[in-house]
Amino acid sequence: LAEEAARLAAAAGLAEAALREVAPWLAQHVAVCPFTTLSDVAASVPERDVVVDDTDADVLVVTRPDLLLATGAGPVWRETKTLAVMPSLGDLELLPAYPQAAVGVCVLADRAVTDPAVIAVSGPGPGAVELELLSATGARLARYDAADEATVLAARRSLAEATYGWHQDDEF
Repeated sequence: LAEEAARLAAAAGLAEAALREVAPWLAQHVAVCPFTTLSDVAASVPERDVVVDDTDADVLVVTRPDLLLATGAGPVWRETKTLAVMPSLGDLELLPAYPQAAVGVCVLADRAVTDPAVIAVSGPGPGAVELELLSATGARLARYDAADEATVLAARRSLAEATYGWHQDDEF
């Protein structure tokens, strides 16, 4: 794993001092890297803006997934977060803490990702969101199926609870 972490650091152009600082997180990433864990990645698009007009909520949502992947099962939306301590919450309980993942679930469930680099070579399903959590001592991958009704409902609920106050604010 150390060799693979060093290869990733070199590919990213990290200096020796920076490499020493981030090496524990890079080493943990290797175990959950989508290019290792997913066998059928046809295309990948890093940090591309996704814009969705939610006419029901009267909101324009602009987000930038860390990585969009095209797979045989459908698109995969990957969010990566580095942490000091790994949370012990269940996967669905993580959605309010990481609203980017909840947005991804809703966007994929509504088939609102239209990036041709991903959609043109993805399978027929709505896809999945992967929340990659990295600490210096461990990695965790929470996977959310955008076709699962309970998962989509949990994502919508967490976003509604988080954004209700913002959407009603007319003084800021």
